[in-house]
Amino acid sequence: MDTTLQFQAPRQERFDQGKQLRDQFDVRPLGRFAPAEKKRDVLHLHQLSDQTRLKRFVPIRYGRMLESPFATFRGGANVMAFDLAVLPTSGVRVQLCGDAHLGNFGLYASPERQMMFDLNDFDETLAGPFEWDLYRLLASCAVAALHLGFAESTAQTMVQSSLRTYRERMQEFAGQGHLEVWYHHISTTKVLEVLDHARDHLRKSVRKAEEKTSQSAVEKMAELKAGKWTFISDPPKLEPVDDRELKGSIERFFREYLDSLPSDRQFLLGKYTFEDAALRLTGVGSAGRQVYVALMQGQDSQDTLLLQLKQAFPSALEMALGGSPYDHHGQRVVTGQKLMQATTDIFLGWSTFKNRHFYVRQLRDRKGSINIEDLSAEDLREYCELCAYVLARAHARSGDAALLAGFLADQQAFDAFEDALARFALHYAELNQQDFEALLKAEKAGEIEVVRGI
Repeated sequence: MDTTLQFQAPRQERFDQGKQLRDQFDVRPLGRFAPAEKKRDVLHLHQLSDQTRLKRFVPIRYGRMLESPFATFRGGANVMAFDLAVLPTSGVRVQLCGDAHLGNFGLYASPERQMMFDLNDFDETLAGPFEWDLYRLLASCAVAALHLGFAESTAQTMVQSSLRTYRERMQEFAGQGHLEVWYHHISTTKVLEVLDHARDHLRKSVRKAEEKTSQSAVEKMAELKAGKWTFISDPPKLEPVDDRELKGSIERFFREYLDSLPSDRQFLLGKYTFEDAALRLTGVGSAGRQVYVALMQGQDSQDTLLLQLKQAFPSALEMALGGSPYDHHGQRVVTGQKLMQATTDIFLGWSTFKNRHFYVRQLRDRKGSINIEDLSAEDLREYCELCAYVLARAHARSGDAALLAGFLADQQAFDAFEDALARFALHYAELNQQDFEALLKAEKAGEIEVVRGI
């Protein structure tokens, strides 16, 4: 069915179609999930991903992944995509985040400078079956719970309550008009209404995020000379670009990047001049990929803007779900983010740099996150439910809420889905623990080099 015609069909018709798809969906493989053991080599899968990274940073990436089983999970989006490929799919498609684990939700400032809570990483975004994001999120809930030392029964409760939250929110969205769903956003004020035990953690995170502005970041990362800012060398975390030719390429990149922005944003960015650039080491899943930071200066040294240029590769999901309709992977990331996020960075765009795809966004624009290491069992349960609420909103926005609500409607069928998904999440947490231990074994055997503490 044509997508536009699908959304224009009566709500009840779409709801019933969701029920029909659910009746055809076999949950049994999910409940007894087992990856293709003979073909599954977790080290090989990570080494395939290493081919897209700067070699000198790969040992640091392994060091970050081996900090904990949860860190291993964070770095394994391609591993989980490989594992999920053996499962049947629902037939209910949305725009997938592609890496919807607990660490990829967080705080940021909207263009109106209101603090928001939403998904914040879209490197792997791709259209696909809605349950793939759910599998990744709920498995991360189980991994996090066990990592923090909570009982398996506690982890199971978190998974089940998060899935119920997703379902209940989707039922609410299914009763709303398309515009109402599109405009729905989750401000920190709304988050405080949802949270109980974890409120103090959120308030603390908001205070920290509000202090993270471009100007404060510039003052930490750069030095002022003759009224102009230049980056400070802090290898391997930050390495200024000294090559004049490379700087020239970055300036040309910006001219092309402007074409991906609306005319008003082009006008605003035109008030800034490019001053300096640096290579930046980021994240766990992203560690080792090319990420540049561009320092822009406006009317004086206190009027600065930091933009991050991040290389975009094919989504890890493409090996199982097929290729993206976009030839440019920067455009894939930007389009997916705009479909899923309630409000997006005003400078979000894409371009090509030395024949490689990149996307651009602001760095440190009041961005923040909740550190799961500090959470009690009740805190973590609430946080998992909050992330499930956010994911439901993103899927309702980028997909069909009525279709999704229909799929999750019947209580008996939902109970079977819930039971199967809870068993899957706990089993996947065990599998992730095995992956963590396999990487430790590979380090001991000298198969991988590991650099910790960076």
